[in-house]
Amino acid sequence: MGSPLGLGRNRLRRPPMTEAAGPPDLRTIAYADATDPRQELDIHEHVGAPRRTAVVFIHGGGWYGGTRDAFTNMARWSAGRGFPTASLGYRIEEDTDYADKVADLETGLAIVTDKLRPERLILVGSSAGAHLATALVLEQRTPQPVVGVLSINGPGSMADDHLGESGQARVRQLGLTDEHLALFGQPPSELTPAEWLFLLAEDEHYFLHPGVEVLAGALARQGHAVETVIEPDTKHGFAYARTPESHPEMFARLSRFVDRCEAI
Repeated sequence: MGSPLGLGRNRLRRPPMTEAAGPPDLRTIAYADATDPRQELDIHEHVGAPRRTAVVFIHGGGWYGGTRDAFTNMARWSAGRGFPTASLGYRIEEDTDYADKVADLETGLAIVTDKLRPERLILVGSSAGAHLATALVLEQRTPQPVVGVLSINGPGSMADDHLGESGQARVRQLGLTDEHLALFGQPPSELTPAEWLFLLAEDEHYFLHPGVEVLAGALARQGHAVETVIEPDTKHGFAYARTPESHPEMFARLSRFVDRCEAI
């Protein structure tokens, strides 16, 4: 795990941006040429000296719903531990597809890199956001090396028998190619090993556990550090409302995860 990570295929863009005032610990930045209010990101100001790894959150909502403030509790926790932290928005209208969403996220990551100057990234996503975070890594589309992926209620294999019915319909709507779907069963062998934590709901009907096992196993065989945890008595989307005070055991696990990433 000590080997250096290479940059993905996409190089850093430095788009113009517009900043808006927010709470004292929050800055909101609109993407360049934004045509949709979802094309914004929030930067949570870190406490103390910055860590060298930025934590970037990508919300879920079935690809066509959700908001970036869903991760507010976890983002405040991350920033409070000294990690430069951002939460990215992306277009969710019904006429958008995967290419639109990932283009927004690439723009957001470029702004994060430009404004926060991290050496590396940890990507955190829930549900559809976990799919998008994982896809950015598997397709090597990040401007900075990724040393960790936290997939909450996210997919593994995207095969139909590993998805619930609603997931199957959305996959078709997104316009995902066979080549894209195949990456989730067999990740590229040239990926540099990173930390992967799959945090799963016990009662899961969208991204089924056997599919997660497929991706987790493939990553482990390629040398990634992989941990899969099923949170008892939980349903899909459980993590958003949790805080370090309400669920100290989960946040202790997350602390160990981000610390391992920072140590790479």
